Amino acid sequence: FDSWPGKAVSLDAGWSLSTQRGDENRRLVCKSHLSQTLSGDPAQMFAAWQRVVERLASQIGQTATDWVATGAAVCRRD
Repeated sequence: FDSWPGKAVSLDAGWSLSTQRGDENRRLVCKSHLSQTLSGDPAQMFAAWQRVVERLASQIGQTATDWVATGAAVCRRD
């Protein structure tokens, strides 16, 4: 997490998903870089962090859903 009060917040995250079917183990490793600009009010920083974390959760959830449904090992982006 990086914060520039009144300007922006950003998050660089490495994350992975794994699955096991019988003897087969699969793993998908992804990276996300997310940022949110602020309008100058430092009080908006916490709401911006919430939006960034929500976007990360959405990327992970969409990637997992697609991977299970189609087998496509593709990391989702915004």
